[in-house]
Amino acid sequence: MLRKILQEHDIMGVLKDAVAAHEGLPDGDGTEGMHEAVAALINTIIDGGNSVRRR
Repeated sequence: MLRKILQEHDIMGVLKDAVAAHEGLPDGDGTEGMHEAVAALINTIIDGGNSVRRR
C-alpha cells in the first residue's frame, strides 16, 4: 500500500508559501484585514510545530 504523505519540510514550504501569498497582496481592495488574519493564523500553526510529536 502506497501512502501519499507529505514530509514535514514539504508541509512547512506550503504553509510558508501561503503566508507569503496573503502578505504580498496590494492594499486597497478592502480585504487587507482578512489577509492579515489568515497570515497570522498560518504563522501560529507554523510556530506551534507538530503537536503529535510533543505528546
